[in-house]
Parts: sequence; C-alpha cells; structure tokens
Amino acid sequence: MLSAQLQLALQYQGQNLLPSFISTTGISNSDIWEVIVYYVGDLDNIEKNFKVIIEIVNKNYCVMTLPKYEIRRLSEQPNILYVELPEVMRYILDKSVSDICGAKLDNPQKSFGVTGKGTLVAFIDSGIDYTHPDFTNSDGTTRINYIWDQTLNGTPPDGFKRGIEYTQSQINQALKASTKEQGLEIVPSIDTLGHGTALAGIACGNGRLNKKYKGVAPESELIIVKVGRNNIKNATRGPKNVEVMLALKYIVNKAKELEKPVSILIGLGINEGSHDGTSTLEIYIDEISREWSVNIVVGTGNQANKDSHTSGIIETDETQAVEIFIEKKQPYYFLTLWKSFIDDFAIVVDSPVGQKTEILTRKINNRSFILGDTLVMVNFSTGSPEEREEATEFIFLLWLQFPF
Repeated sequence: MLSAQLQLALQYQGQNLLPSFISTTGISNSDIWEVIVYYVGDLDNIEKNFKVIIEIVNKNYCVMTLPKYEIRRLSEQPNILYVELPEVMRYILDKSVSDICGAKLDNPQKSFGVTGKGTLVAFIDSGIDYTHPDFTNSDGTTRINYIWDQTLNGTPPDGFKRGIEYTQSQINQALKASTKEQGLEIVPSIDTLGHGTALAGIACGNGRLNKKYKGVAPESELIIVKVGRNNIKNATRGPKNVEVMLALKYIVNKAKELEKPVSILIGLGINEGSHDGTSTLEIYIDEISREWSVNIVVGTGNQANKDSHTSGIIETDETQAVEIFIEKKQPYYFLTLWKSFIDDFAIVVDSPVGQKTEILTRKINNRSFILGDTLVMVNFSTGSPEEREEATEFIFLLWLQFPF
C-alpha cells in the first residue's frame, strides 16, 4: 500500500516535480527516491529483485532508496505492507534561554542534588560547536563521546550507510590542535545554524565559558547526531524524519555499548500528521524507548496562536465550512483530514473567487483540478496499518500548488 502523499507524487505527470513535493518530502527531481517501508519477515526477495539500497531501522521499518518507477512494484510484494515518503521536519526550540525561562530556573544541582553524572545526554539537531568551553572538562578534554555527522561523506558508523562518526579520541585530538582550522581538518563537523549548540547549552552546558549559566545536567556526557544532508541550509526547514529515526537507533546502540542511561533531545518537529501516536516516527519513538533506559524529549514548538490544527464533530446530514488562511506569497499548501472508519463524508473545495470542485468522496481515490491558477490535488486513503488499527481509517489529503 502507498501513502496518500506518495500516491499523489507518483500520479503527477509534470516534467519536473512540484516545488511543494520537494519542500515537504526532501525528494529531488532525480529518478532515485528515498522511501520509508513497513515490512514483515526478511528482505531477501527485495535485495534480489530490485536495484535498492536498504537501511534497516528495526524488524519492521527500513529506509529504501530505489528508482521511482519501481516503487509501485515494491508496494505489491507480499512482505511489504506500507510505503511512504519521508517528511521534512523543522527546527524548534530556537528561542533564547531567557525566553524559555532557562536562565530563571533554580539551580537544579542544589535543588535536587543531581548533575547528570554517569548519564548520557544525546542531541538530534543541527550539530554542535565541540570547541565551546561548556562542552569540555576542566582539563580541556571533551565531554562528547561521539559525533555522527550525517551531512558529511566518508566512512559511516558500523551498521549505517551515511555520514561520518567521530570518536572522543578524535575530538580531543582536534581540541589540541594549534588552530581551529587545524582542528577542523581532524573533525570537520560544524553547527552552521547554531541551533544544536544552543539546545545543548541549555540542557547540559557546564558554565565554563562565563562562570554564570549552567545547564540542567552539567556533568553529563554527550552524544551528538547532526541530522540531514549537506544541502540543508534553511534555519526553519530541517532534516527528514528518516534521518531522525536512524539517529535514534544510533544513539540507543551507543548507550547500550557504554552501559549508561540516555536522555535524547530532539530539536525538531512537524505540523503534518494526525498527532495521535500512529505516525511512523511516533511509533518508532515509542518502540525504541522500551529497548533501553531511554528518556526522549521533544519540544512543543513555537507555533503559538497560528491555528495549525482544528477538530470538530459533524452530525448526520450536517454541512460545515472550514476556512483556510493562506498567505499571499505562500507557494503551496496541503492539509489532511482524519476520520473514524465507520463514518462517511464528502468534501467540496471552494476558492476565494467562487470556483468550486465537484463533490469529492472516497469512491475515487485520486483527483486533480485546476481552479483559476491553482492546481488542486486530492486523495482519499486508508492510512497506515497503525492508523487503521486506531480507527482513523480514511484520510483526505488536499494539496494546493499556486500559481500553476
């Protein structure tokens, strides 16, 4: 089965992919696509019959990179239950320490008698400035056990197929270099956005820089994963959920090796999806948190009063209008509606100038329309296996691209 988003992406017949597909999924105009696959059993038949790169996440999820034209055939294999496109996430928690009251907290070391000593704190974010004094010990050695930079090309960590891993020994060697430039030749991982460094400082900075502010766990050890690819340059558009899933796997593997509990901070979020625990990333977070002594922390985001979500109850034979505010310069828009499988509903898309689509129902899964200068694509789907189990069987996906 193909996800709603993937169905529309494969259905689109334009010479180049729509910018909205590229921005929200991270796929490019190339004919090689990356997908998340929910599978059962082994994948020997896939490796034998497809030209594919497989990155195993766990016994049910993997990331596959394969030719676009092979995706439908892949979904028809008996051990492949669901195929979906990645989702681009966004950096959150980018407010200053004072804005989130970090500087106003009571000293946690005095209040609770804990410093994080003997524990790991891991960050899935934009990387870290490993030369920052707050992440070094009094003797100048690093507090960081590992950095996995997914954006660099080189020798990946064992069991992975992307990025470069830097050990504590390599980081210490870089810190001893005569100049920062020489150090970067040894460990060339840079936090170009500063987002990950700021988050790490709030959580576990030891205050060595200014002797004033400390994080919550100043004696903890760190594991850093810089997620994404080397083309991530926007301060709001971040890595993909598949990269976060692989980062979670890597961190928990390291925590097991070091035999220490770990708190994982994910400085990324996403507005799309049902937010009911049935998305691929949500399920994987739930599963991996039971594999080890793991505490996973995510931010609530900075959306404030932007009304990104709504909900309601529609009675039998009732009609409700939901207005969508789209900014003038916004190049695209998409939304999903989620309903219980026992219910049935129909939708009409009404443009600001009075043009309307026909009545849309799940009798036809995929439809496309032109309203003025806007391309309208809609899909009715049954959702992922987990979503069907949670009785959110049918999903309506609306995709607008303008001007078209």
